[in-house]
Amino acid sequence: MAPNIFIFDRYEADFIAVTNSGYIREFEIKLSLSDFYNDARKVNKYTQETKYDFLLSGKGPCEFYYMFPEGLIPKEKIPEWAGIANPLQVRYGKHGSYYDVWEYRIRRISKRLNKNKITDIQKNTIFRSLYHRYWDLQSKRIKEKNGEILML
Repeated sequence: MAPNIFIFDRYEADFIAVTNSGYIREFEIKLSLSDFYNDARKVNKYTQETKYDFLLSGKGPCEFYYMFPEGLIPKEKIPEWAGIANPLQVRYGKHGSYYDVWEYRIRRISKRLNKNKITDIQKNTIFRSLYHRYWDLQSKRIKEKNGEILML
């Protein structure tokens, strides 16, 4: 599992999970209805492809889920191929700009978008991202412990 990672064609996934069988599930976290509507209009500046076209092309994750607080987005607005997940336990970040999901419930299972398993390059991307994130956090903790002022 990895948060905020660039693993597919230059766009960031809010959260991915890899199944025991090697398939990638992507979770797109939405905190507002406007954020959801903007997601459908996202265009890759390099390929000019919309996010939805990319997901349906078979080049992305095997499964795709929208994760949002229950009742935020009407079910009928969510594409039929996308799954729905609702967080059950949430911890909000500073100014409500993000949240950590500790537990969630799948409300609608995603359709299978492809049968591609994770590649070695994608695994290395995940490992490298988590490695750097870990050491960035360690560095911040050391600075806090030493009383240094952090500019976050």
